Amino acid sequence: MKRLLLIGLFALIFHLIAMGVYLRNGLQGNIDFHILSSSHFGVPKPLADRGLRPLYEDGVYLGWDGQFYYYIANDLRGSPETMKHIDTPGYRYQRIGLPLLAKAVSILTFQGWVSPTLYYLTYLLLVVSGTIAAGWLLQSVGCHPAWSLLWTLSAGTQVTLLNGLPDAAADAFLLIGLTCLRSNRRLGVWLSVIPFSFMVMSREAYVVLPALLFLFVGLDRLRAAGAGERLASVVAWIRSPFFICLAAPVLAFIALQFAVRFVLNVDPGAAQGILGPPLKAWWRFWSGGVAGVHPFVGAGAQARSELVLLTVFLILLGIAFVSSVRLFAVAYRVRAPIDQALGATAAIFVVLYLFFADAVMMHYSGYMKVASIFLFLVPYMNARRDGLVVQGEVGGRVFTKAWHWFVRKPAKKLIYAFLIFAALYGGIHVWEERILPENRPLYWPYTRALDPRSNAPAECLPSYKAHFDVLEQRPFPLPDTRFNRLFPPPATKLIRVRATNLTDRPFVSTTAPGAVNLSYQWLDGAGRLLADGIRTVVPGGIAPQASAEAWLVVEYPRQPGRYILRISAVQESCSWFYTKEPSSSVDLNVDVP
Repeated sequence: MKRLLLIGLFALIFHLIAMGVYLRNGLQGNIDFHILSSSHFGVPKPLADRGLRPLYEDGVYLGWDGQFYYYIANDLRGSPETMKHIDTPGYRYQRIGLPLLAKAVSILTFQGWVSPTLYYLTYLLLVVSGTIAAGWLLQSVGCHPAWSLLWTLSAGTQVTLLNGLPDAAADAFLLIGLTCLRSNRRLGVWLSVIPFSFMVMSREAYVVLPALLFLFVGLDRLRAAGAGERLASVVAWIRSPFFICLAAPVLAFIALQFAVRFVLNVDPGAAQGILGPPLKAWWRFWSGGVAGVHPFVGAGAQARSELVLLTVFLILLGIAFVSSVRLFAVAYRVRAPIDQALGATAAIFVVLYLFFADAVMMHYSGYMKVASIFLFLVPYMNARRDGLVVQGEVGGRVFTKAWHWFVRKPAKKLIYAFLIFAALYGGIHVWEERILPENRPLYWPYTRALDPRSNAPAECLPSYKAHFDVLEQRPFPLPDTRFNRLFPPPATKLIRVRATNLTDRPFVSTTAPGAVNLSYQWLDGAGRLLADGIRTVVPGGIAPQASAEAWLVVEYPRQPGRYILRISAVQESCSWFYTKEPSSSVDLNVDVP
């Protein structure tokens, strides 16, 4: 128990630090902004009256899904005022598990509403509880409980906790429910109803697990009964408490679907763009990463990271599928229906995730949030399978031969090393992409990074002649918050630039290879390159012999010294303009005190 509590304490401290840094760097020190709300959808009037305002106030940027689930937490009944601020009310209201829990906590703590702080703290304690539950499950099959940290440190868990999406909550409910079920106590079986019911109300696909548990436990009873005793066995099964416990989450799911459709009078179907032909979307974004320009995040380090994470995603699905089939095969032989259901559920999830379309595969925050649970399931299912082989009367040699590669120690070490890499690489990428960048959401209205653009690739230009004029410089309007006063961000300026195309080809900003973006580089006094700058998109492009104006967001170096700020343009996957045509840039001498 001591090790489990230490693991839970570590998870708690880690996530609090992550949120603290995120608040300081990206959320202007205001935890209300962690749900990434936008004026495009607006804030329901009761919440606006309490002082809640959107992070993105320009009406262009949409924010993210956490805003909708937070609104639901303050209006479980789905009033017209709330539903008009939600993109797809039917789809969102069928994922009511986390909002319902947050609302229950607000009532128990005598709060008049679910504040953003309470919403986050409820979610945080749920994730910590899920981490402890995962540690207990792994310990029960002979693994070190610290392997549960792979799930809590993963990209999917971190990003959904930071921004209030219900995916990690569904995983945590699954882990807690499975712990109750595995406790081998009658009270534990009864208690499993609560987390499993919240689970199916957090992610609708997770209803597969209790449904298969119900099915395989019932079939096992029939297998155990003689030919003349099957009817009596069915009756006894229906009368048993286990029947009620396994049926209750499925009934809760059906009741929620009924309420959404007939009480709220909206279709609870999936949001558009979630499913499509198998691996089609994966291949599109993966091949874009290979080409150096990802169709959604563009070029540079982000494209390379997406390439790695898409590769990790597919390999993780493959390992999870083999592990689930192995567990199911052994569980069937030794009549372990709970393990049968878990193995079958994991295999079904793998197949389902192959059909993800652009809306999920376009960014790691979509596909890694659903794959993170496999970082727990793979070690657990393999250890559980090995335990069943030892405990049962299954010929270990048969399964060793059938899956000889998978059960060799070197292969196991390779698999576990991959799981560690998958968790750490994804988790570190969350810090690099979301937590550490300072004031990045504030930059977007100037860099136009989220503006809709074509994804058509372009050939490298035959000529890079261009002219750049600096029109205006002014300090970037960073918010005066307590966080920014305690931890000052780097000096940042806005520089308005006019770019003139002196070639006979258009300069086009797309999300594909060949995109032309405005940017800058920092050089030291001797002309040595120190760092690339932030890209600025020109959504309409620049026609031949025409000009366009745009703002550059320039982050100054922290170290004092004399620098050269070189402003130019870059054609992604091709070249910086000034390296091909030295006159296609403008240099500013900068002294950083």
